Amino acid sequence: MTGLRDALAGYLDLRRGLGFKLIRDEKLLDQFITYLEERGAGTVTIDHALSWATLPVGGSSGWLRMRITVVRGFAAYLATFDPATEVPPGQPAAGWDTPRGALSVFHRRHRGAARPSRAAANPAARHDDPDPDRAADSDRYADR
Repeated sequence: MTGLRDALAGYLDLRRGLGFKLIRDEKLLDQFITYLEERGAGTVTIDHALSWATLPVGGSSGWLRMRITVVRGFAAYLATFDPATEVPPGQPAAGWDTPRGALSVFHRRHRGAARPSRAAANPAARHDDPDPDRAADSDRYADR
């Protein structure tokens, strides 16, 4: 099982050489390798990655996402020299999306939805204006 530990050392050296600190990643990946060793697994598989990432049961979606993201990066590194390594998907389940991220008005999917509600809140807004910021602030442009 030292092959995975040696690979982890190489992965951390490479990433730290690029300027990443990886303090939490190192701890999580060490726990993941211990999990694999306890099960007698010598390679990273999607099943093992998802099983480990969902521990502890009832963990927050943000915590689950962090764990799978850390394993995914390490698995992608391993896959460059071990073809048996399986790289887990970025977001394996719909429930892993954090509510805070889904509600962000700055997210691309939500930008368009946020502006009409702002313009609709101002009855004096000119709806034919292609610039929603100007339409929502129509009092300022009333002379034009």
